[in-house]
Amino acid sequence: MKININLNIFNLFLSFLICALLPNSLFILVCYSTHTLRPWLNLDYVVVAVLFCLPWLWVRILATALLLYTFLIDCLLITVQLFPIQNISASTHLLPFIWQAPLEYLLMLGMAVIWLIIIFYLSIRQNNNYYIKQRIVLGLYVLLTGIICNFFITSNFAASQLMFFSVQGSSNNYSQADNFNADARMFNSGKKSLSMQLFKNNHNNRLLLIIDESWGSALNIQLQNAVIQKLLDKRNNLEFFEHGIKKFNGVTVQAELKELCQIDLPSLDTQNIVNLNLNNCLPNLLKNRGYTTFAVHGSAGSFYNRADWYPAIGFQHQQFLENMQHLPKCYPFKGVCDSAIFADVKKMLLAQPKSFVYWMTLTTHFSYAEEDIHNIRLNCAQYDLKLGSKSCRNNMLHAQFFDQLAQWINDPQMKGVEVVVIGDHPPPMFDTAEQNTVYNEYAVSWLHFKIK
Repeated sequence: MKININLNIFNLFLSFLICALLPNSLFILVCYSTHTLRPWLNLDYVVVAVLFCLPWLWVRILATALLLYTFLIDCLLITVQLFPIQNISASTHLLPFIWQAPLEYLLMLGMAVIWLIIIFYLSIRQNNNYYIKQRIVLGLYVLLTGIICNFFITSNFAASQLMFFSVQGSSNNYSQADNFNADARMFNSGKKSLSMQLFKNNHNNRLLLIIDESWGSALNIQLQNAVIQKLLDKRNNLEFFEHGIKKFNGVTVQAELKELCQIDLPSLDTQNIVNLNLNNCLPNLLKNRGYTTFAVHGSAGSFYNRADWYPAIGFQHQQFLENMQHLPKCYPFKGVCDSAIFADVKKMLLAQPKSFVYWMTLTTHFSYAEEDIHNIRLNCAQYDLKLGSKSCRNNMLHAQFFDQLAQWINDPQMKGVEVVVIGDHPPPMFDTAEQNTVYNEYAVSWLHFKIK
């Protein structure tokens, strides 16, 4: 082994900065642009840089594996602050559908992969057999300095993300933003589902439950009402109309299980939902009372294994993307547009003397695609929403959906239909500052009405 004893300070610092500090720069930039939290210096990359300094092949293989794992955990700990994902299983389950994801997801994934390759290449190239001892000493110095700064200057300056992840792993609480998921579990556990309360002992012959994708609760009451204005305008044609907000935070399938079965799903092990006690799920209860039960969703039935557990909770008929290939497609996951599904939902409601229809919507999914907006009734500027922003597009898409729903009120065939609409989770956004300015935290909207 050749060791250069003539220390070149510039080369030493250059190589170590590339290996230890460059990985942190990407995440600092992401956190700055999204207003998320992360230590300025993730000490795990310093450890990786020290390992790359050692000349043994097996150590460098270990360093490579640690670099990859550290990078993935760093990504996850930011992701949980932007999206209602509570554990690793939530993200790994979605991997098969990544190529159907919105463009923003794919761009972020591509940028992360390219960045990781660059870091790995520079680590291998820079960390040759020169200045091994000096680099190790420098690495230990950086680690010690970071720990000291963390204790005596600011607790968010330097930390190990892997250690944070390991400590929080037992509770599945991975977020660094105000115990994000701990609050979510507190809100969600032990509370009866709204749809169960409204429909369990209901004797109306035609029942429609809609879980509305990314329908949060606006802080501005005027904006909140503007989204459902067409329904409010027709209240005289309704036997009753009520609406409000409820506390909830989680991913879509957790909202579904909560509303349909009063089950708090702690992890996204959707393959084992069929093994749970599902006898008291709303579709099973209504089926036993003589209702014909239907479920419809514009994406693939394999997504969250819905095609497996929908029948288990009591749905006699299911309709997914596979059954609606002839209908127009919208941006989210290249699924069927909600606007094209209204006609099928109406047919289901009228198909039998007693029918219960469940509809999980899709078009209002992140990233709130502008090309899916065809109704421009909602004026974002009137409610201090920046034109073209995600909060603007989200509210326009929901206004578009409710405007179409309101058309049923004047349809004589829909007389007597009782409708409940509930948001599945607050609308995710890359810019958490925008999200917190526009929406109530951990809250979704709901409404309930019956057509005269």
